[in-house]
Amino acid sequence: MISVYLRRWAGVLAWGLLLLPLLVLAPQGTVHVSVYIQGTPTPTAGWMSLPGDVFANSITLLGYSLPTLEVPLDSEPVLRLYWNVTGDVQRPYAVGMRLTSPSNGDVVWDYGDRVDHWATGRMVTEHRLRFSTQMRSGDYNLEIWLYDPNDGEYAPAAGPNRIPAEDRVRIAGLELKPAVATPAWDPLSQTTKVPAQEVVFTAAPRTTATPRP
Repeated sequence: MISVYLRRWAGVLAWGLLLLPLLVLAPQGTVHVSVYIQGTPTPTAGWMSLPGDVFANSITLLGYSLPTLEVPLDSEPVLRLYWNVTGDVQRPYAVGMRLTSPSNGDVVWDYGDRVDHWATGRMVTEHRLRFSTQMRSGDYNLEIWLYDPNDGEYAPAAGPNRIPAEDRVRIAGLELKPAVATPAWDPLSQTTKVPAQEVVFTAAPRTTATPRP
């Protein structure tokens, strides 16, 4: 019996020694890396198709999907981009995103996500959009581009949504809405109604005196 317990504990110790280097080397910070799914021939329901802007002569943006185009500033919607890669991608392109004002083109927000690997075929990248609650609400243009994170060089872009004289494409218009304020709970403002209790009166039974003998 003792030998069985010793073998069992020896197995647990061996697994602990194997997992220890992984725990020590695990990253302590947050690294923004987009998740890609290879071999997705049909995008999910609700996606918006695009006319097919091409980056780096081999990466075609087929469309995107968002839960809503009216985004509260305290939410973090997930943007999915659908791509078709027709050739080898020589650079580790990252996906850049920004919001610009339709009136004057000012940039109010920008963000970048690295992509693990550009695989030949159809693939999906996911990007969690994080907006500051201090941003001004209103209508903005969402622009996308690819760039090399090592030197910042943009991938050449071509297509109907390409912004003139720039290697960025405009894919959607977003409306940023104010964060939903949650009212503080005030115990004094809460009136608790005590349900009325129904009182039933029961007449006591009459007793008849027993005559004395």
